[in-house]
Amino acid sequence: MACLFGHKWNGCKCEKCGKTREHDWNGCKCSRCGRTRNENHIWEPVEGKCEKKCKVCGKVEDDPASHKWDGCKCSICGMVRDSEHKWNGCKCSVCGVTRDNEHIWGNWRQIEKGAGNYYARHSSHHIRKCVVCGSTETELHDWDYCKCKVCGFVDQSRSHDWKPVDGKCEEKCTVCGEIRKKLHDWKPVPNRCERKCIVCGETVENFTAHKWERVPDSCTMVKCSICGKKEERINHSFVSIGICRKKCTVCGRVEYDHDYKVVSANYDHESSNYKCKKCGHEARDNGWGTDTRQWGVVDS
Repeated sequence: MACLFGHKWNGCKCEKCGKTREHDWNGCKCSRCGRTRNENHIWEPVEGKCEKKCKVCGKVEDDPASHKWDGCKCSICGMVRDSEHKWNGCKCSVCGVTRDNEHIWGNWRQIEKGAGNYYARHSSHHIRKCVVCGSTETELHDWDYCKCKVCGFVDQSRSHDWKPVDGKCEEKCTVCGEIRKKLHDWKPVPNRCERKCIVCGETVENFTAHKWERVPDSCTMVKCSICGKKEERINHSFVSIGICRKKCTVCGRVEYDHDYKVVSANYDHESSNYKCKKCGHEARDNGWGTDTRQWGVVDS
């Protein structure tokens, strides 16, 4: 329906005929109908943020121009950019981002693999760690005989560089310092029952068997005719002096010399009766500590 007598405007639209009229823009907002547009905003900064806000419509947008950069990081909003990093080796000291080069490596060390035997616990590789970011890398050992030239790990199962130790029956590895024993080079010592190593000087007795001889007028001492060593040793020189008697011709000791045989036995009680085959002396062993057989020195 045509508005012959004039439009009845409600904002920018006639309530009668629906006709619209041109907006009365105040920046981004029509002052008559309140409609907004995404242009001609009237911006003002947002406090404490790198943003701007339209004071007419309230729209908020990032404001790159308001960043206050400390290297790679904005000191206002904390935003990080991928430039102007302050690198400490592989890590930015400002934002903490890392890169895959310029690591500050710690020392190489052997990789320990946990419990088990030697080969289960040790690896053929060593490892090092970046002291800044914690990244790790591994590589194979570089062996100098038994010792890795890089990390210093010693593998005793590998070949050593053995060299003799002066004045000792030993060999020492020039790489790791391990020492192992060598066989002695023994030579007999003249006029002594000993042997001596011509390398280290160690001596051992009884390399040559002693040649024992009786000490004159003694039945309890012998002497080696090679080295002169003396030992206590019972060495009587008995001769028979009658039935079942013998006497030492050196010290005069007299001992029994019976030749007993068993004439009866009670195996249940472990007792036996004996009789000497030479003189007929009878004796008994009751199995409980009483034995009447005659042994040793003759009672005077």
